[in-house]
Amino acid sequence: MEGYTWTINGKAYPNHDALVVKNGERVEMVIGNTTGMGHPVHKHDGIFQVVEIDGEPVSGACRDTVYVPPGSKVKITFDANNLGIWAFHCHILYHGARGMFTVVKYEDTPTPFWKPEEAPKMLKGLRE
Repeated sequence: MEGYTWTINGKAYPNHDALVVKNGERVEMVIGNTTGMGHPVHKHDGIFQVVEIDGEPVSGACRDTVYVPPGSKVKITFDANNLGIWAFHCHILYHGARGMFTVVKYEDTPTPFWKPEEAPKMLKGLRE
């Protein structure tokens, strides 16, 4: 897998393009996998519900990780009720280290400890 770069919303981490949500809103995300590899996508701040797989509505169980098969789309929903900045990433370490990582940031949350520009130093070795 050397040389791969994965993205979220077309951008590889590190970047400052968080997925911004408002406290109290119902959030819907569509996770599309255009690659030939599966991605177990994990959200850190709580649970979500899978509501659609490849355009077909489902009543999925609540979870914090969903496997998105190659060439598939999965729609999830969650209630934004846990203020902060939370990781959202592929649970395959190498995929996250190669860019498939971002954060869900609650609007107006202070960000003094969120420093994505320091990620390359922390990820040294995983990106080489």
